[in-house]
Amino acid sequence: MQVDRRLTILESNLKGKEKLLLWLKKAQAMGGFFDHCRSGRGPLLIEDEETAFLFSLVNRCNGEILEITASPVVQLFAFYLIRLALSQDERAHEIELQAIPALLQSIVVEGLALDSAIQSICQDHFAGHQVLFCDMQEKISQTNEKRARLWHSYNQIAPRIGFSPIEEGPLQSSVATKAAQKIDEMIRLSRAKATADFGNLHAAYELLFPIIEPTTSTQGSAGI
Repeated sequence: MQVDRRLTILESNLKGKEKLLLWLKKAQAMGGFFDHCRSGRGPLLIEDEETAFLFSLVNRCNGEILEITASPVVQLFAFYLIRLALSQDERAHEIELQAIPALLQSIVVEGLALDSAIQSICQDHFAGHQVLFCDMQEKISQTNEKRARLWHSYNQIAPRIGFSPIEEGPLQSSVATKAAQKIDEMIRLSRAKATADFGNLHAAYELLFPIIEPTTSTQGSAGI
């Protein structure tokens, strides 16, 4: 009892990131992200904007996994190939065939870049602690495994149909570029939400403007 009381006192004295990390570990120990969302357990008591930012970032990282894994992009790509095979329009068939390598690369890059972005966020904003719940970690791993198999299968048949394989070097370069963009986007969205929640709508808009109008603004690092 005395130990429990001391732990309670220690926990009550935690602030900011330490308090959020304790909440995160307890929430992760109770189950997956779906379980957490459905449970209605008491939310974290947020007392400052930085904690609000980190809390929003945790939810965004896990929510991004939900979004990407809910998309049947691999199945749609397979149906796309079947439609091309059945097409009678030779000109359209040739044009669309030429787009296949770039389309496939974008599918593979999307998942790998998101995983890389989240791991960087863990290191830079959560002292190396994993922000993903167990079910979201499993989902992104399975998704990237499926997309990698599709990539390797394409590389095996590409020479037979007159296409060049998708080399790992250029693909990883694309992953790095996309991951950096994803990090900036998730940080901006999370910090803008926290800023708006604490009443500074103008600052929130300034953070979101490079995302809303990417062609008319200079997008710098939002990792502040």
